[in-house]
Order: sequence, then structure tokens, then C-alpha cells
Amino acid sequence: MKDQDKKHERGFNHGYLLSKYLPMFAKSLFKGIKSNNQYEQGLVAGKQEHEKERKITRQEELKQIRDKGQDQSLERDID
Repeated sequence: MKDQDKKHERGFNHGYLLSKYLPMFAKSLFKGIKSNNQYEQGLVAGKQEHEKERKITRQEELKQIRDKGQDQSLERDID
């Protein structure tokens, strides 16, 4: 693996973890990043990946809540 790829991967992992565990800090940190540096590009990519996964998870949770609510309303109609 090239040195540039390692830097990008390390940045990606750090960006993902920062976004997951320290979202307010990550938000302020990533606000000013506009660089061709591989590590910083990895930071941004990791943050974006975490946000994408979080959005998908949240949508799945909301779907389960809606489905559960529909199931309960169907049970009430039967009675």
C-alpha cells in the first residue's frame, strides 16, 4: 500500500470515529477542511460515510416504529 493510501485510510478511520463519538468537535473541525492532503481528504470521507450510515440506520428505525404503530392500530380495529 502506498504512503498516500495509508494516510487516506488513517484519515478516513479517524474521521469516522470522530464523527461517531465526538460529533460536535468533528463538525467544527471539518468546517474548515479544503485540502489536497490525503489525510484530510480521508477525514472528510470518513465523516461522510458515518453520516450516510447514521441516516440509513435512522430511516430503518423510523420504519420499524411506523410498522409497529400500524400493527397496533390493526389490532385495535379487530377488537
